[in-house]
Amino acid sequence: MNNALSRNSSTMTTKKTARTQAEIQASLADLQARYAASLPEKIRQLQAFWQAVCADPENPVPRESLELASHKLAGSGSSYGFPYVTRLARQIEERIRASHGQPLSAQGRNDIDRLLRALAETVDHPEN
Repeated sequence: MNNALSRNSSTMTTKKTARTQAEIQASLADLQARYAASLPEKIRQLQAFWQAVCADPENPVPRESLELASHKLAGSGSSYGFPYVTRLARQIEERIRASHGQPLSAQGRNDIDRLLRALAETVDHPEN
């Protein structure tokens, strides 16, 4: 009798574990989908900060806002399955940080323009 109870208990635990794992996978897929849906707005925000930096290169506020927003995006991208977003956002953050609060060089501006375009393209091709 104990053997039968043990097998029955083991089968129930296995089913419960499988169901729990399926629920976790479904929750993770939902989180990833919501994150993917939020990317266009996050990228628009970066672009708006960048436009403000370009309009007033001496003003530290938009530069700091761009650095912080790109830092957050770099931190979250890989966590939600978007390592390419992390790499691009980190490069933007590094370019801003490397300027040490000074206006960016022409090369730095070109780099950030290119990185922002690449980020925008990830929204159209999320498999990256």
